[in-house]
Amino acid sequence: VSSRLMHPGQMVVVMPWDTVYRFTTSVQEVSWGPGRLHPDYISTRARDGNEVAVSVTVRYQLATEVEALQNMVENVSTNDAGVQDIVGVVVRADIRHYLNELSTAEFIKPEEKVKTIDRTKAAIQSRLEKYGIKVVSFNLETYKFERIRPDGSVDDSYQDKLDDINRMREETNLERARIATIVEQKKRRYNEVQAQVNRVVQEAEGSKQQAKLRGDSYLVAKKNEAEQILGSGKAEVAGTVERINALDGPGGKAILKLDIARQLQRNQAKFFVLNEGSQGQGLSVRRTDTNEILRQLGIQDATSEPGGNPKKFESRSKSSRTNEQGSETIEPEVSSVSQASGQHGQ
Repeated sequence: VSSRLMHPGQMVVVMPWDTVYRFTTSVQEVSWGPGRLHPDYISTRARDGNEVAVSVTVRYQLATEVEALQNMVENVSTNDAGVQDIVGVVVRADIRHYLNELSTAEFIKPEEKVKTIDRTKAAIQSRLEKYGIKVVSFNLETYKFERIRPDGSVDDSYQDKLDDINRMREETNLERARIATIVEQKKRRYNEVQAQVNRVVQEAEGSKQQAKLRGDSYLVAKKNEAEQILGSGKAEVAGTVERINALDGPGGKAILKLDIARQLQRNQAKFFVLNEGSQGQGLSVRRTDTNEILRQLGIQDATSEPGGNPKKFESRSKSSRTNEQGSETIEPEVSSVSQASGQHGQ
């Protein structure tokens, strides 16, 4: 095999005894599943024995190095169909090997399935590189738990059950997400209400502290006021006691006279009479208002006739009496003024 490489579009003269091998070096694709290059699924089994039909698409590309293409012609294939067959064999073998490590439950779990698919792709890539084939992408699109009956029909009842489980799982996840959303909303509402409660509690605590301070201030003020009243009362009592003691002493009589004189001066008395009581043991005070005396004298003068007899009136309001001839006379109301036998002054 020659190591000479002919590029696309290059003019080449081929001798009759030479053979040219042509390969497509652009990205190629091989797939399994309905409507694909291979209409059948790749069949495998889960670790617990359930049969699985897998739909897979693999995209690959040949290496363009001279050594890789020379190795391809000598050891693998001399055309594109042979390369495609090699890719198909490797893909089916590794899928059946690695997916067989998954149980049915692990097929349903996305995390476990993705890990196994990555391992499968790495294994296929490693094996095909030896033949100068590079894996561009590996896509395990769908899988179905189904088996072929002896009559050739497909039994997919187990897959229907799994679909129901997946649907219920999705509905459960949606319901959990809805519940989580409601829980978050309630938590947010709780935090808002709790913040309002804390604010009200703080306001109440502040009002309480203010009321306590006002009460304490009022109590202190009243205590001070009470102490002042008590001190003033004590001082007043002490002064009264001192006055009593002073009045009981030798100068008590003179102090009393001085106080009486001050009271009379304060009340502006017009006339008063002072005389001592019997045997000099007491002081008798009588007060007479001169204005009242003058008023009574005027009434008496107005009700008297020129000869000195009282006038007659029809009014019954004053005190009256009947004379011997049956006529009624009115006695004027005259205030009597008593004079002390001792000294008096006006």
